Amino acid sequence: MASVFTWIDHSESERRRMLDALEMFRERNTRDELGLASIRDAFSDLMFPGTGSLQRRARYFFFVPWMYQMLEAERVSSAQIARRAWQFEVKLINALAESDDKEGIIGIQKRAALQRFPSSIYWNGLRRLGIRLCQGTQEDYYRGLDQFYQQANQIQRDDDGEALRRVPRNWRAGLPPVPSGFPDAASTRLREKEADYLAERIVADASSSIFAFFVQWFDSESELSFLWDHPLAAKLPDDLKLQVWHARNFAETMQGAAILYNMMLARMPPPREDILGELEDSFGQWREDVRARQNDLRTWDLSEMWRLLDLTGARVTPATRQFVEAWIGMFQGAADVQELLASTAAKDLITLRERRLKRHLARLTNEDARQRWTGSSGLGRLEYRWVNARMVLNDLVSARGGDARTA
Repeated sequence: MASVFTWIDHSESERRRMLDALEMFRERNTRDELGLASIRDAFSDLMFPGTGSLQRRARYFFFVPWMYQMLEAERVSSAQIARRAWQFEVKLINALAESDDKEGIIGIQKRAALQRFPSSIYWNGLRRLGIRLCQGTQEDYYRGLDQFYQQANQIQRDDDGEALRRVPRNWRAGLPPVPSGFPDAASTRLREKEADYLAERIVADASSSIFAFFVQWFDSESELSFLWDHPLAAKLPDDLKLQVWHARNFAETMQGAAILYNMMLARMPPPREDILGELEDSFGQWREDVRARQNDLRTWDLSEMWRLLDLTGARVTPATRQFVEAWIGMFQGAADVQELLASTAAKDLITLRERRLKRHLARLTNEDARQRWTGSSGLGRLEYRWVNARMVLNDLVSARGGDARTA
């Protein structure tokens, strides 16, 4: 079956990316120093639809609709819903903080001071996987609640109590019931029926994706760092293998630009000898990694990647394309990537790219900005939300009784 690419709720998707980017900026290894987020996110949405960069545990796909179902059952008004939802989510965080499994809990450190709660983080994914039926942002949902209650009250029924026309829903029918004691006794551990339901939604609403393939064949928990290292990656259909191949090539080649950027900063006033050695080691490891795949990387036709991303509707600017093409051209043209360390053209390319992105705040051309630099940033190789999807997949396997860690 040929892959079909679609975008939904464009404005909410863009808003989510902006908020996620602000959160990720606090983690130096995930910063987008060279402006590659549009390509990273396009691949991520293509391969793992319904996921987000801040999502971790699968059961939040139930926590959020359960919360709103409970509040809707109380007929909480549009004027009160934001406050009541905030109170509910703080209670949920506190309950999860007392549970046995604390991995991936959102807000466990900041609690009530948290700026983005699970309902915001999972909002777009719930729509993408067909669990949330109402469209728009959370604010749209809040504003429409009073009208939603009014419409529900106006539904006429026959003598047997059956609705004479369709009852409006904000959440898909068949959602596993709210467990007793929720949220006070909440846990991130999925129940088997919940795992089956979520797997069904992923397969139904993201049927042509790598995520759906893995949901159907993933049978043991994994701690692998990259999708392409997993045994199932070799068993993907050809069109999905091609997505992985392009994504991997992009991640591996562009990591070199990020390392060089940090090395350039570390050598400029004020020099950072404390991290320069680590950066040189990182470059050496990158050099070995790309040499191991040099046949694939040197013959890689970048135009095929652009055609793939164009089908997703990704908004990659001409300047980003030019930067990527220029770097990869230098990479493919070098007899040894070690040459890039001394390449004036490569350094000028990175300097110009940062200046276009950050203007007067560019660190390479502004010593005051370098003074505020806390060290290496944006060095992590792109993994396209595989780690997030992997945690969801691990939760599904665990709920179904699988606990082997063979991959």
